[in-house]
Amino acid sequence: MAQKADAVIVGGGIAGISVAYHLARGGMRNIVLLEREPLLGTGSSALSAGVIYHHLPEKVNLQLSQKSMQAVLEFEDEFDTRIDFRRSGCIQTADSQEDLETLEGTVRELGRMGVDARLLEPHRLSDLVPGIMADDLLGAIYTPNDGHFDPHGMIQGYEKGAKRMGVRILTGMPAIGLGIDKNRITGVKTPEVNIDSEIVINASGAMAAEIAALAGLKEFPVVPFKRQIFITSPTDIMPADAPFYFDKNPPFYFRPESGGLLMSIAELQECPTRDLSVDWRSVEILAERATRRLPRLQSIRIMRGWAGLRNMTPDNTAILGPVPEPEGLYCAVGFSGHGVMHAPLTGRILASMIIDGNTQHYEDIDLDALKFERFL
Repeated sequence: MAQKADAVIVGGGIAGISVAYHLARGGMRNIVLLEREPLLGTGSSALSAGVIYHHLPEKVNLQLSQKSMQAVLEFEDEFDTRIDFRRSGCIQTADSQEDLETLEGTVRELGRMGVDARLLEPHRLSDLVPGIMADDLLGAIYTPNDGHFDPHGMIQGYEKGAKRMGVRILTGMPAIGLGIDKNRITGVKTPEVNIDSEIVINASGAMAAEIAALAGLKEFPVVPFKRQIFITSPTDIMPADAPFYFDKNPPFYFRPESGGLLMSIAELQECPTRDLSVDWRSVEILAERATRRLPRLQSIRIMRGWAGLRNMTPDNTAILGPVPEPEGLYCAVGFSGHGVMHAPLTGRILASMIIDGNTQHYEDIDLDALKFERFL
């Protein structure tokens, strides 16, 4: 059986469904989204900590965070769907002069962008994080208007909006081949249906390199890395409105979650097998880092944990836009841990590229920093 589409999106995570929605909102009507799993957003999107912040050294990522934040603030009114955004603020610390200088540069850049970002001396951290031991730190960046939200709610909002505008969503339907003729995309093959289309968007998360390989792109610069997150038992050690806190070295972060704390040692272990089983030995490392920073945490227990994949590029920045060849293949992959928080802008940028041909700029964002060609 064959069908036709103006665009086919491969991957039904938060990036893929955002692209589908924004293409439809931009006027494209014959859109198909393929998701290999039975439900949308069951991969990395579902396993995210859901944080949106401005603690990124790359200017383009700061711009994506700033514009996505505005979309997050408007999301519930636009889609009539709750995402439970909690504006509790975010902190990132520095324990070396090099890291402190990086944070100072980020604060200056955010100031030019109009984002409230403050450089804190270590003793000020206890005002925000009660009981913290900060004597080994040199400083921290604090962005009081950052926070976290529910990625499931955002996926549901985009899904409802996309379906309302006629997007066909086929779950349990993997892409197993790409049609190419004279170096041009001609469609997508699945186990049940072939879909003719001159535009295909690779938004397949951890499968990004495999989908790219179907188009002959063998050296694709996106590699999955494993990260584990753990949830503690309920505790009153930390206020429910405490900020997201991140130590860069050694990596450790936490934020309040469901009466307890969500915590991670923020490891990055290359994971080509995509084995998402939890390595409970990591809890020992987590306990050491957590209690060194917050001694009061010695009294609480880890209740559960899960593992997810960060799909990393060499420069920790997404690949958005067309590849040089085959013509018609676009990417929305390699978010390097920023996929959930940058999903709103991902959809808008891809729609602007595909519908309007804007491949150089999106508003004031220079899109060269996001192009696949930067790795050639």
